[in-house]
Amino acid sequence: MLSLKRKLRVVYEKCKSSGGLTLVEIIVALLLGVMVFGGILMLWEFSQRAWHIERTRSKNLAFLEMSMERIKKDVRLSSSDKMFFNPVSAATYEAISLPLAVDDDGDGFIEVDGVTKMIDWDETVIYHLYTSSSETQLRKTIFNSRVDLSDAQRQTQIDDVVTNGQPIVSTPNYANWNSTPGVGTRVLISAPAISLEITPQRREFDNYNSSTKKSANVSFGSISLTSGYHTLKLKIANKNNLSTDYALGIDCIRLTPSGSDREGEDYLHITHPDASAGISAFVGATPAFENMLSFGSWSSDSQLSFNSHNIDDFLTLRFYNDVWRESNFLSGNINGTTSEYTNDDGAGGTMSREDIILCLIGNQENWDVAEQTKNSTVSSQAFAIGDGHITYRNIISQEYIETSGRLVRVKFCAGNTDHLKIDSAYICARSEIAGQGQDCAAPSARITFSGANGVDIPMANFVWSDWIDMGENFNEDRSYFASLYIPLVGAGDSNSISYWSHPTETSCYWQTGDHSLVDSWGGTGTATNNLYGVGFLEVSYIDNGIYTSKIYDTTMADPQFSQIRWTLGLNNPSIGAILKVRSNDSEAVLAADVDWSDEHTIDTGSISGSASIAAIAGGRYVQFQAVLAPNAIYTMTPVLRDVALYWPGNTVACDLSGYFTLRPNYGIFSVEIDGKPLHRGLEIGLSISEEVYKKGTIVRSLNAELKPRNTGK
Repeated sequence: MLSLKRKLRVVYEKCKSSGGLTLVEIIVALLLGVMVFGGILMLWEFSQRAWHIERTRSKNLAFLEMSMERIKKDVRLSSSDKMFFNPVSAATYEAISLPLAVDDDGDGFIEVDGVTKMIDWDETVIYHLYTSSSETQLRKTIFNSRVDLSDAQRQTQIDDVVTNGQPIVSTPNYANWNSTPGVGTRVLISAPAISLEITPQRREFDNYNSSTKKSANVSFGSISLTSGYHTLKLKIANKNNLSTDYALGIDCIRLTPSGSDREGEDYLHITHPDASAGISAFVGATPAFENMLSFGSWSSDSQLSFNSHNIDDFLTLRFYNDVWRESNFLSGNINGTTSEYTNDDGAGGTMSREDIILCLIGNQENWDVAEQTKNSTVSSQAFAIGDGHITYRNIISQEYIETSGRLVRVKFCAGNTDHLKIDSAYICARSEIAGQGQDCAAPSARITFSGANGVDIPMANFVWSDWIDMGENFNEDRSYFASLYIPLVGAGDSNSISYWSHPTETSCYWQTGDHSLVDSWGGTGTATNNLYGVGFLEVSYIDNGIYTSKIYDTTMADPQFSQIRWTLGLNNPSIGAILKVRSNDSEAVLAADVDWSDEHTIDTGSISGSASIAAIAGGRYVQFQAVLAPNAIYTMTPVLRDVALYWPGNTVACDLSGYFTLRPNYGIFSVEIDGKPLHRGLEIGLSISEEVYKKGTIVRSLNAELKPRNTGK
């Protein structure tokens, strides 16, 4: 038998002789095969890895999209002013608590309370993260039903859920959390690493402008407010790069649903019925009154100025829900009263600052001879011996009488060449009967001078008469005569009287003799374009005045009116106003009722204060009347700076807006209500990080900007 070695040799020889593969060729073939197989393995591994990566990406994206859609849906159906966040002090939050309402009857509409018309919030939903072992979970915890909790309890609720992954027994409203796995708390995503970032977009308002101007109506947004007192905090957040400082100016603030305007500058002197001040706190600058008359049409011609110089300075106003404050007195019916911008306190003193006040009309110069005669040039007529013995009946034309007043006094002027002696003088209404235009009519009264019937006025000088009471108001709605009698000039004497000449119109009638006390002239006087001896008239305050406010719509079916608050002018001694208040469910009934004699009445006395108005009916529409009367000698008037009516408003979503000032040195401010910032929406970021094959980390992220659409109504 052949040995193995020989057999292999024989095979080799045969292969060689037949042209077969050499050993080298076999080795090469084997190497090529290994390379091909290795490539196939590498391609397989690459495809498997790519498949796993893409699968992870797709899976995580699907989880993210489903979770984000849930969050977006819930946030849009919620209310921003009822949201709470965790952690409290962070700029970016990792958990959010929000209210949700359910369409219980399946009609496609969220249910509202039949009385308050507010949304019935059915659930509290909390989106939060929880880490257990090596996994992080995005969870959704639901409290069903939602019960009334304080803000502190609501914050404790979300804090407990975040810390423990779900509520614990001591968590507020624990009884309405379903502890069944996957019911009360659901795991939406579970992954090695999940990030939830919630950033509220705070409402900030830039008040920079290259010149001073009033803003358009700025909407702060909507917020659900309970009845009673609240705080509005205006906080300096930043400034425009073009601005030179961080100041702020407030014209007025408006609160719906009733729409009551609250003047910014009023908060400097407001005292609420509970004795609290209108401005409850400020840091960085002192709030001040600023006159804005020279800049344009600011409400009340003024603003509340806050000249801040730093970020985080703030001003906090305390306001009531709800109140109607009337501080301009422009929208009502004025009869014998006036609404004016002044710092006159109506009693010979001055208030601490100018303001829009309500007071009686009068107490001013009300007629000027130069205006009536169209001539400011004064001339003199001299009387020599034997001249005089003449009565001048000067026309005081209604067209040039500016205002009424109970008392009137007259300024008489001597000529430039000698003294003027007046023996008697009278003032009377001019007859309005056709053909009797030279005759006096009632009322009429003698003019006196320090109690005397006549006066001797030095050359080129003047005297004022005593205050004359004609028995009724000297009225701007009719014409008068101011008559004076100059006696015959005797030996060694002379006389001189000033006069003004109208270019075309009759200004006076005269007769020789003492006719100043004779009412009827019967057309016997001589007409002249000259007006003699009378330069000016002044009047006191009128004998009474009434301001009847507009009819105000509270928008409530049964407001429980509680208080009326009034502010009088400062330094105003022993004189106030009578306030009358009424309400009715019908605006038309109030408008038709002109009899105020039986309405609820408050005597303000001489001090600012408040009084109960619980006695008036709880009608939707309300109205007040202010009756003003001067002191006994008509020299002082009551001064009202504002009148405010208070009633507990409904717990309802309120739209808060206002008018502000824009200036080159004004900054950017944010708004907080009761310590909560107002948001215009939320920025939400959600991401998952997962390692694949221990060779790389796959990060998948989604971001959304959301605006809550339900504000409580």
